[in-house]
Amino acid sequence: MAGLPDPAKALSTTEALLTQAANDAVEEMVIGRKRKRGEYASYCEETRAKIARYAIDNGVAKALRHFTANMGKKVSETTVRSMRDQYVKRKKKLGEDMKSLSKSPRGAPTMLGECDEAVQTYIKTFVSKVALSTYQP
Repeated sequence: MAGLPDPAKALSTTEALLTQAANDAVEEMVIGRKRKRGEYASYCEETRAKIARYAIDNGVAKALRHFTANMGKKVSETTVRSMRDQYVKRKKKLGEDMKSLSKSPRGAPTMLGECDEAVQTYIKTFVSKVALSTYQP
């Protein structure tokens, strides 16, 4: 670890051993302080719709308590709120209740927009027709 005294520069073996022990203790403390993020929960589309529908009917806090108790894992209030908002937005757009609520798309939008699927299909077809000897992925 940078910034710690070098035991090789010690004047005696006792001093070198003490320096190395101190360095090890400092490294252990620094490494022990690092916290890992928790695991993100993933919910199937049907469960997302159930949570959203329950939150609309009964409120976010009650939905949070209900699904945390039933599912056996903590459901975040922000997660419930975002599912509810997404459900309401899609319901206004479609005009009907939904049985499933898909996740929002992640990442940057495609560069080709509406043409992207057609280009992907064309490339896959082209690659499948090319002889294996000339194309190596």
